[in-house]
Amino acid sequence: MTKIQSTTLFKIFQDIMVWILNLSLGGELNIFLNEKPNLFILSFEKNGIELYENLTSYDHKNFIPIIKERAQILNGELRISKSLNDCTTISIEIPLLIYQD
Repeated sequence: MTKIQSTTLFKIFQDIMVWILNLSLGGELNIFLNEKPNLFILSFEKNGIELYENLTSYDHKNFIPIIKERAQILNGELRISKSLNDCTTISIEIPLLIYQD
């Protein structure tokens, strides 16, 4: 991984953590690092619906393009979803091929 790639990944992690801490009303936060064939996944799962509602509200929509742009630097993709049990998941999926020399 290049210095630019590792710095970008750290900034994504940092920005998401700051937004979650600023937008949510407490509860449980789980952070997952997963590797699938040719794919690295960084996921944040927060219980409660307030994070999803805050992320998609007019006041906080500028957060999403910033994270999308950083993910695209890594040829990655941002996903934000809400489950049936009202958990909000923010995932960044990054192809592993980008890290090979």
